[in-house]
Amino acid sequence: MTPIWQWDETVQRGWDYGDLAEVQRYDERMAAFRDVRGEAQSILRRLALSPEDVILEIGTGTGVFAREAARQCRKVIAIDVSPPMLEYAAGRAKDERIGNIVFQQSGFLTYEHQGEPLAAIVSQTALHHLPDAWKLIALTRLSGFLRAEGRLYLSDVVFPDRAQTDWAVFFEEVIDYTGADGREEMATHMREEYSTFDWMMREILMRAGFEIEWATLVDEFSGHYLCRKRS
Repeated sequence: MTPIWQWDETVQRGWDYGDLAEVQRYDERMAAFRDVRGEAQSILRRLALSPEDVILEIGTGTGVFAREAARQCRKVIAIDVSPPMLEYAAGRAKDERIGNIVFQQSGFLTYEHQGEPLAAIVSQTALHHLPDAWKLIALTRLSGFLRAEGRLYLSDVVFPDRAQTDWAVFFEEVIDYTGADGREEMATHMREEYSTFDWMMREILMRAGFEIEWATLVDEFSGHYLCRKRS
């Protein structure tokens, strides 16, 4: 039973995709805006997985990364707190005849790992749903699921240091960058969700038991971190 003091991951913060039609439109928009399969392949190259590895993806969304990873490793556990996202992702995996993905409704704070320690954990644009204190708790939990020197790949909306003093200009620049189709969604993110600063994310990762092997800010608001569990 979830304690009454625990952050409730099932409550939607920010933009909501409430049904399959909305999820499909989101999937199509992302495919037009980004090379999502190419991004997944880039992450997999950095993780250097073996065919026998078991990995976890948190916030699988439409399941693009999970499907790509399932072609390279033994098993993918793909979790999300959104039932429509999971239904859509499972349907896409079925259409592509991929049978080694386990889909589960769960989140950073509620997933309980069973079985052998994980080779890697991947999370993209999901951690910002948690305030900073719960980010640290979540990442500390994830460290415990990994095998010795297992890896974490984390990407999310992260703010550069200059946003601390130049926030109005910075936020307008980010919203303009996303274009007309994404302007309202990004404004909702800035206003209602829990993205943090790059320096804070680095500190949280280190305090959670990770060594940062590589990190970068793309376009000044997309943070990417490849980490190894500290021995």
